[in-house]
Amino acid sequence: MRGEGIQFPVAVALMVASLAGCGVGTVDGSDTSEASGSSSAPAPVSAFRLSGDAPKLLPFSVRLKKVADAVGIETNDPSLEALRAAHLELGDYDYAQDLPPDFQWSSSRMAKWVRVLLPVCRSEAFRSRYPSLPDGIESLVEAAYGRAATTDDLADIQQAVDEAAVLEPGDRSDVACVIVLSSAEMVLQ
Repeated sequence: MRGEGIQFPVAVALMVASLAGCGVGTVDGSDTSEASGSSSAPAPVSAFRLSGDAPKLLPFSVRLKKVADAVGIETNDPSLEALRAAHLELGDYDYAQDLPPDFQWSSSRMAKWVRVLLPVCRSEAFRSRYPSLPDGIESLVEAAYGRAATTDDLADIQQAVDEAAVLEPGDRSDVACVIVLSSAEMVLQ
């Protein structure tokens, strides 16, 4: 029986897996920079591009809504309580306390995000919607990203789950859940 806390090996596996989806640059691999010289054709436009600077988080309310939508619940659902309780640590604002939003995606914020996602990934709502993860991960990717899973998505997720080397089926589900819900496509602008 698994305890409420996360064991160290599973925590490390989840962090490695979630960081595997984080990167800076274009998501689809194309570059939107123009080559030097005179070319009449415009440079191809990427579907999604991150700046060359540090990754910038989506506002907390947007990330909360995206997680809720992926699970098929409302943002006030009890499954999201840990996520809502950590809103300031996750970059949300509170102007009454003179705390502006913080869009930095730091290692401590990534770790906190993973910790507060685990109750969501282990919730009855999530497990009933995605009962056999990582099998059937395509439905979670589609709900989370709003598009069909690509072969690259599936290969990356499978590789991360395999590298996590977790033994229990519930742990494999947790890793798959955290990988998808922590990806750059879910949390970054």
